Amino acid sequence: MIFMSANASGVVKFIDDIQKVVKLGVFFKRYFFKILQ
Repeated sequence: MIFMSANASGVVKFIDDIQKVVKLGVFFKRYFFKILQ
């Protein structure tokens, strides 16, 4: 039971990290296109 709850919090942190990476990727893509134009 303890393992399950720890695993769940790890998954939540993992998803949070992915969302941060995606936001950074979108930001850099917009910035890059602004430079190209």
